[in-house]
Amino acid sequence: MTRFTQKYTLVQFFDPIEEGCEFPSSNWPLHSTIVDTFAIDWLADEMATNLADVLASYSVVNSEAKDRSISTYS
Repeated sequence: MTRFTQKYTLVQFFDPIEEGCEFPSSNWPLHSTIVDTFAIDWLADEMATNLADVLASYSVVNSEAKDRSISTYS
């Protein structure tokens, strides 16, 4: 399989999202950005495995959105 540079962003959604759900980055559900956009030359499975290995020693963090009003930035 040919390798290519893929861009990722790690986010935490405040509402459950079905696996495989797709939407444009301009219309993401309410979320908190954990790691802004980065590029790597790994296949998706490699990225998931490496990320799981790195995060295995960290505790789970739960977040809750208290105010869901929409803000527009100019």
